[in-house]
Amino acid sequence: MHSTGKIARLGQRLIDGAAKSLAEDFFRRFEEELQRRYPAAAGEVVALPAPTASAGLSVWVWGIIAVLVAAAVHLATRG
Repeated sequence: MHSTGKIARLGQRLIDGAAKSLAEDFFRRFEEELQRRYPAAAGEVVALPAPTASAGLSVWVWGIIAVLVAAAVHLATRG
């Protein structure tokens, strides 16, 4: 069911903007963290060390966060 009222459209635009902003912020920070942990020249193939529990957030946590952000963006932009 789609609401077509002015308030509903405004709310949808706010949700879309917030979801886009959150996704952009997440992926920017994710990229920064990857660059901090694994500094390498662009396009260079390197063997990455196995993640450790003391390395901050584990790879699984980052993966789950990425999936949740992608799902939120998808749900917010369905239309």
